[in-house]
Amino acid sequence: MVGMTSLAFIILVVGISYLTMKPFMMVFGDLTQYNHKQLKKFQSTLEEMEKSKKKIDEVLTNSPGAICQFILDANGNISCKYFSNQAFIIFEISLQDFNKDHSLLINMVHDQDKSSLVSAILNSSKTLTNFMWEGRIVTRSEKIKYLKLESAPRKDTDGHIVWNGVMIDITKEKILEQDLVNQNKLVEHSSRLTAIGEISAGITHEINNPLAIVTLKLDDLREKIERKDYNESDVNQCFEYIDDAVDRISKITNSLRYFSNPNSREEISNIGKEISLSLTLIKELYRNNGIKLEYSEPADDLYIISPPTYVHQVIMNLVSNAKDALEGSENPTISINIQKQGDFACINVKDNGPGIPDDIQNMILQPFFTTKNASKGTGIGLSMCKSLVSLVGGDISFESSGKGTQFNCKFKLQKDSKMADASTLQVNPDKRHEDRYSQVSLKILIVDDEAYFADILERQMEQKSFNVVFKNDANSALEILKNRDFDVIISDQNMPSMNGVEFFNEIKRTGVSQGSLKILMSGDTNTEGLKGDYNLFIPKPFKVSYLIDLINQSDLKAS
Repeated sequence: MVGMTSLAFIILVVGISYLTMKPFMMVFGDLTQYNHKQLKKFQSTLEEMEKSKKKIDEVLTNSPGAICQFILDANGNISCKYFSNQAFIIFEISLQDFNKDHSLLINMVHDQDKSSLVSAILNSSKTLTNFMWEGRIVTRSEKIKYLKLESAPRKDTDGHIVWNGVMIDITKEKILEQDLVNQNKLVEHSSRLTAIGEISAGITHEINNPLAIVTLKLDDLREKIERKDYNESDVNQCFEYIDDAVDRISKITNSLRYFSNPNSREEISNIGKEISLSLTLIKELYRNNGIKLEYSEPADDLYIISPPTYVHQVIMNLVSNAKDALEGSENPTISINIQKQGDFACINVKDNGPGIPDDIQNMILQPFFTTKNASKGTGIGLSMCKSLVSLVGGDISFESSGKGTQFNCKFKLQKDSKMADASTLQVNPDKRHEDRYSQVSLKILIVDDEAYFADILERQMEQKSFNVVFKNDANSALEILKNRDFDVIISDQNMPSMNGVEFFNEIKRTGVSQGSLKILMSGDTNTEGLKGDYNLFIPKPFKVSYLIDLINQSDLKAS
């Protein structure tokens, strides 16, 4: 009985336990099933994330640029925090190299471009505007690459400025761009050579004719002197012919001085004068070809915002095109005039040829378009005119009909119309030949390796009561300056061992004759870049009277 009771008790306990634990077992089973589902979902999410990461890595690896992050901390230190793999390919370093030194990439920026990078970063940090920079890096293999960086900044709570952006290797584009620039320079050079070839015949004629006059008049005077059969009138007439011939040659060489200088940085030009200089080079050639060239310089000086060479190239191209258009025309005439139109000076070049056909008028200003055969034109003249005029804020247009064509080139006027002409020295005619200093015997040093020129200049200056010392090189001139002061120092530019600009700069460096009037002279056609410590520049040839006038009109005080 007892046994049965114990068994019943056990059965009862088990029953109660089962009934008690059943809900817990059910919950545990459900929880296990739930966790299994969540685990599978989590694994699926991880797989999707891995796939996305692979896709992002693939995009970053194959993209032309790199993702980058750099930081400017509160102490002003710049450091790179992250670069995608493409950056390491561009910089030719490894991730391990970058992890060892985060400043490595900044240090690879080209020395000449570091300041612009730092400046761009600082400007962006101050205004929190987008950062943009183009510059060079030098890789470990010493390759120079061009990079372009663009990124947007944000400011963290700790005061750091963080930029997240992209970096692109633009080396190929820069090389192509430079190649295009070089090709354009070659094309422009070809155009200039064509123009020079066209005017060479006229220049030869213009120079040889006055030289022939000088030769004949000197021979005539020499024979009269040998026969002692001359008078003052004969001598004066000879000098007048020679003066006129020299003036003609001087105008030619002066024109070449500006036309041969394609890199002039002078921004202000007397447009009427520059056109006169250009036409001096070609008027004889056109006259020989039976073409009437009409031009009268404007009564008032018009100063434009443009280098002189732009004016020369534009007028030479327009007149040359007009000449070609006049082939076979009766009474061929090219008229050039200048009109003031509001804030612009307009050059009008008109011919009386057959005009431009209607079907090509919209293409006439396009590069490389030409109606001429290959031996006569490249099709770049008019497009180059358009580019040059546009560079200085001007415009070019044309009007054409069966009775001719007129091109109109507008240049912006300089507001200060009284501005001195930048290309030549001006002498006040009211003060000519006022010998302010002849009585006090000014001391003048002349430095020139051309012995005949210096000898004549020295003797003529001494005849005007100037005290003149001549040296044929800069070094010997510097030696005498150690012990003597001069009121005026005149030096030629082209001399052996030391040129004129270097000579004047050396005078400044050594501190000798600091109060003297320093005059540089040169017979070169290209005077671009003659910047130095001198007061005046005189192009050769010049008359002694002109030099004396300049000295007399200076603020020089005799020592």
